[in-house]
Amino acid sequence: MMVNHSKTELILFTKKRELLSMAKIKLTVGNTKISSINSIKALGVNVDKNLDWNSHINALQRRFSSRP
Repeated sequence: MMVNHSKTELILFTKKRELLSMAKIKLTVGNTKISSINSIKALGVNVDKNLDWNSHINALQRRFSSRP
């Protein structure tokens, strides 16, 4: 499998908020720095780094409010 480094992102999932503030992960593959993100969409489900449903519910609300 070939990894596209420019499309690769890093997210740390945890329920412990103190770990999120302490975790300063810097990941580099080759010469490419992998960026850290706060939420991800996988298989149609939005999940944020706090493992709650707020980002998914907000995305659904935006999607349904824009429909006629």
